[in-house]
Amino acid sequence: MERPLNPATSPIFLIGIAVIVAIGQTLTAGMENFWWRLLAMVVISLVLAWPLRLVMRASDRRLERKMQEDVRSRG
Repeated sequence: MERPLNPATSPIFLIGIAVIVAIGQTLTAGMENFWWRLLAMVVISLVLAWPLRLVMRASDRRLERKMQEDVRSRG
């Protein structure tokens, strides 16, 4: 039996986090107060994490189906 994959090492996850940070930096570029900027970054990250979670879930399902097909073709 194979070990489950670590979702944090997925390229989708790594690219998604980089995109979230880039968007957050762009949207909060004019803020000078550290605490307000931090709060805005947290809110932006929480809002953008939802689509990333949906993409990751779809990718996991596709990978699981592929692995099941491989098992069926071997057996």
